Amino acid sequence: MITARVEWQALSGQWFISPWQPEQGFAAAQPLTQWAAEQPDLSTVRLLLSAQNYSAHWIAMPGVSKRHLAKALPFALEEQLINDPESYLIVPGRAHDKRQCAYAVQQQQLDDLIEACQLHHLRISELIPETELFCEQHHLVRWHNGWLWGWPGHFEGWVSDMALNAVLEYQLDGQEGVSLTILADTMDQAQLLQTTLESGYGDALEQIERRIAATEALLRSQLDSKHTNLLAGLTGAVATTEKRPPAWWRPLAGLAASLLVITVATLMIENHQLAQREQLVRKEANDLYRSLFPGERIRSLERQFREKLRGGSDGGSSEGFVPLVHQVAQVYAQNGDNKALELQSLRFSERDHQLTLEVTAAELGQLQRFRQALEQAGLQAEVANASNDAKGVKGRLKVGARA
Repeated sequence: MITARVEWQALSGQWFISPWQPEQGFAAAQPLTQWAAEQPDLSTVRLLLSAQNYSAHWIAMPGVSKRHLAKALPFALEEQLINDPESYLIVPGRAHDKRQCAYAVQQQQLDDLIEACQLHHLRISELIPETELFCEQHHLVRWHNGWLWGWPGHFEGWVSDMALNAVLEYQLDGQEGVSLTILADTMDQAQLLQTTLESGYGDALEQIERRIAATEALLRSQLDSKHTNLLAGLTGAVATTEKRPPAWWRPLAGLAASLLVITVATLMIENHQLAQREQLVRKEANDLYRSLFPGERIRSLERQFREKLRGGSDGGSSEGFVPLVHQVAQVYAQNGDNKALELQSLRFSERDHQLTLEVTAAELGQLQRFRQALEQAGLQAEVANASNDAKGVKGRLKVGARA
């Protein structure tokens, strides 16, 4: 079985893989698709997921049994995750000192990884969070240009050099008598970190041990142990069927199943069509509202429409949208030039309590007669703009209640 480390690199937008070589450690990273194309079909791989592609959380779960742990963890981590918990795969890990570890992986990234392996006929036996391999005890391990910190019950994750001091200060605040083992590739790295810890966090750390070039040995010793499989719950058991003699009811069951599928498909199509119509009606309603009341923000379309329709109807006021439209409609219906005078559009200004009418007429006189009719009906009307073209006169009238 092949063991390899995988990491999603956002800059390139693809998965990279580093195969494990027992005597030499991890090989140089290369694109997963390129490496998988060179492997035999149906090869089984055990993958270590890079700590940069998931988050580990230690939380207290009092009164929650192991059977209900998986269902309770998304609610417990809701405030700690950046996105909605539904976008993560949350898997329970180990427990230590009445605290539970939980791993959160982006569901989309995990689906991309599984799909890439299936595309090249690779079978993933396990997907292990790499930090769990170093968290049997309190370790601070030099790992991929940063530090992998495993403190059972408190913290688990990869920290860059720039962020290390801030994370140490936050995690060690208020702690006493803590023992820590530093694993580094060189003595200089271990000595520099030990000096930083002793000078800055001596009150919290009681004992600091250094181990040089021991990372690969610790990794080899932990690979064959039992670890959390992040694919738990995603892979189901293969169903087995038993051959039995054909039964008389099977054709009827098949016919009933076919009718059920047809019915469900019909309902799905109808629901889809209704959803499309609902979206179209909502879009047209939004466009209509914006054309009637330009510049006004839409928060609740139905409520705002009802408010506009009720506005101005109480107390006999003639300044609202509905009274103005009603009076303009009456004047237009009584106008003898209806066939030549057409209303193209109208807009209502909430601030000025005015209707702006876009009209077309055969001649300017018709536009003026319509304005006079509006004034005779008790409204204040003025021709804001008028222009001639080949089809007649286009004009804009502003209509409001007379003060």
